[in-house]
Amino acid sequence: MMTNTYLEKKKNKRILTACIGQCVHVAGTYNFIQISKQLGYNNLFLGPATPISIVIDQIKKYDPNIVGLSYRLTADTVRPLLNEFFKSFIKLEKKPKKLFFAGTPEVVEIARKYEGIDEYFVGGESKFELISILRNEKEKSESKTEIPMDIISRIQWKKPYPVIRAHFGLPNFNETIEGIKKIAKAKKY
Repeated sequence: MMTNTYLEKKKNKRILTACIGQCVHVAGTYNFIQISKQLGYNNLFLGPATPISIVIDQIKKYDPNIVGLSYRLTADTVRPLLNEFFKSFIKLEKKPKKLFFAGTPEVVEIARKYEGIDEYFVGGESKFELISILRNEKEKSESKTEIPMDIISRIQWKKPYPVIRAHFGLPNFNETIEGIKKIAKAKKY
């Protein structure tokens, strides 16, 4: 028998995503969906070139915890889409807890002018940044990911991905230090 707590957890693990307007760039959205599935989220992807009216209708029907919108075309053409979206979104009785937006840096710059978007993605974010955001472990834009230092905690933190350990060293101590800095800045933990 399923308990109310189980049903509530499943309800809170729903994500609705769409590439809005005339945008057909789905690769980033697809990658995001794959990561969220591994974390136990149920996903509804509305596909490429989704009209705003369909996004709003599906938010009402699906009642997602998170909505992710993507638009990777020109900055000039995103403004009318976001205007249309928020005009309908503010009227919704039940809104998702989180609203994500992905686009080119120029498009995200425009999207940042709209209130109500919780996270922004421009591409190139590591899968571990996405995992932390989906787990509500941090605010991506304000702090670094806290990586556990002991091996058991790190295995649990990286789940469902394996911990890969490697040793690094160069013949020269100063070159080794510089190499370590370069590896650390790469954020490929």
